[in-house]
Amino acid sequence: MTIARKYSDLITVYWKPLLLCIGLAFFSQALGTSAFLYYGAEIFLETGADPAGETDHEHGADTLDNITIVTFVFGSFISIGTASMIPTVGRRNVLLVALPIVLAAQCGLAYTMYMSNYGDSEDNNNGDHADQDEFKEMERFLFIIFLVVFMFTVATGLAPAVWGLASDVTPPYLLTTACAICGCIAWLTNFALNSVFLDAIDDPNGRWFVFLILAGITAGAYAYARWVLPDTAALSTRECLIDIIGKEKYFEEMAKLYEESGLKYSDVVDDDVRDALD
Repeated sequence: MTIARKYSDLITVYWKPLLLCIGLAFFSQALGTSAFLYYGAEIFLETGADPAGETDHEHGADTLDNITIVTFVFGSFISIGTASMIPTVGRRNVLLVALPIVLAAQCGLAYTMYMSNYGDSEDNNNGDHADQDEFKEMERFLFIIFLVVFMFTVATGLAPAVWGLASDVTPPYLLTTACAICGCIAWLTNFALNSVFLDAIDDPNGRWFVFLILAGITAGAYAYARWVLPDTAALSTRECLIDIIGKEKYFEEMAKLYEESGLKYSDVVDDDVRDALD
């Protein structure tokens, strides 16, 4: 089968499953995960902190980068357990649990970024700079906590749920093509986000407001998972496709495919498809 035919089938027949996968690929990158992996230290320094002191600024930045990367890598190992649950629980349900945690973490990042830059301790009534510095240091510590929660939740909850959706809702002969399209969308989203991210957080207002924008995107991802994504728990690819494009359309397309391949009387063709062929 030619590449042109595969793209034709995806666009004209299986466009609904393809759009479902594209949407999830977009949200997987638009949440800002890659920005934290690329610019973790730069983001934290926008809180006004110098984690290792002025004489060892570069070492401090490296330390913060390592915290971000180690958290994500450790979470990725834990995600093996999440992945083992997906066939029974379903990808949609995993997303519905993980996304609210991500949303809360992003709101926490926005709040602590704002307070570490512009906040004032309620106990600091006499303008004591020591109290003010201590207050802002606590906000920066909380910023790191929210960052770790964000990265860990993305690694354990979102990563295993997102990239397997194509295998649930795409016919096997179109799987690699669908994954290539989704991968392209994901990388374009990644590029667009990271092209503007550092400029956004470098702005006095953008440095905290950008996290609210990311939280809004996460809210959109939750709505997408809640009301658009199908529940694939314990369902085969065939059952998912029947739900998405309709039973009659699915058997019609499978009949055409098997007939073209000369598989009408093969054991791999089930009775429903053979009836459609006849």
